[in-house]
Amino acid sequence: MQLHALITGASKGIGAALAQQFAQQGYFVHLNTRSNSVAAQALLDTIKQQGGQGKLAIFDVTRAEECQDYLNDLSQLDVLVNNAGMLKDNLLPQVSAQDWQAVLDVNYRSPQRFMNQCLPLLEQAGAPCVINLASISGVKPRPGQAAYAVSKAMLIRWTQQLAAQYPKIKSYAISPGPVATEMITQAPWYQLPNAFDRIPLKRFAKPSEIASAAHFLAQHQMLPSGHNLIIDGGFTQTIKGQ
Repeated sequence: MQLHALITGASKGIGAALAQQFAQQGYFVHLNTRSNSVAAQALLDTIKQQGGQGKLAIFDVTRAEECQDYLNDLSQLDVLVNNAGMLKDNLLPQVSAQDWQAVLDVNYRSPQRFMNQCLPLLEQAGAPCVINLASISGVKPRPGQAAYAVSKAMLIRWTQQLAAQYPKIKSYAISPGPVATEMITQAPWYQLPNAFDRIPLKRFAKPSEIASAAHFLAQHQMLPSGHNLIIDGGFTQTIKGQ
């Protein structure tokens, strides 16, 4: 029986790499995007051209009704990847109430609510898995990422709670360090000679590497449920603080 994976925020970056990876491994992929964008449709077309199967899952993860409307038409879900995220950088005293709410809504409250909505389908699966895309900012916060760091730390701790509460469902967090998404690689500073000095591996992670790790966790489930997998080339070891 073909397995089904639903990936939020799947139209670009790490989300697109996740969709392609799971499709290449034989999953029917539900590519979540807020609208039927050119990028999302192009990604789905590429997946199908490569022999994969999937469909666009058009809904806003912050809107419970839209999420439920999509899930009402599903009869199977084996893997949920909460990838959709928001970044609003600012120093702690300068983060507005509106920014706090927006970041927490997208990065923590929406995955938490969506997981609860997906729970009936996941509990019916043979080897269900939930993967939450966190960040090393949730492990070692850096100045200027106040709301983002807090939301990702919450996501990591919530993953541990999921593992304790639902032992049948393997729950993992993945905390990438700097990732060479298209947006990052086009930034002027990316070409500077010292761009990777603080990364022992001397390069950013590739989106495909994050996607491969996610598939490995979902398929093999060899790490203890609740584990936070850090993929950062050793970057967290160069960050001062706790």
